[in-house]
Amino acid sequence: MSVISIFIAGADTLGYLVAALLFLRARSQEFLFAILSGTFGMLAVSEFLLIMERAKGEGSAPSDLLRLAALSLALGAMVYRDIEQH
Repeated sequence: MSVISIFIAGADTLGYLVAALLFLRARSQEFLFAILSGTFGMLAVSEFLLIMERAKGEGSAPSDLLRLAALSLALGAMVYRDIEQH
């Protein structure tokens, strides 16, 4: 794994963490922002796991499953909010 790919993956992780903190800090009391904050936090952990797995030369199944769970959580929260409003 090259140094530039590790740097870019670290920048992705930092971006996910910043997005999680911004959604967590939102003044609104809506649960959707809390769920989105958790989603971006899970994506940051997934990206970190991916960096560690690639450094060891292993597969990326655990990080892919975590990413799938995070995006499913976000999609479910958005569908729930849409159903709740109608």
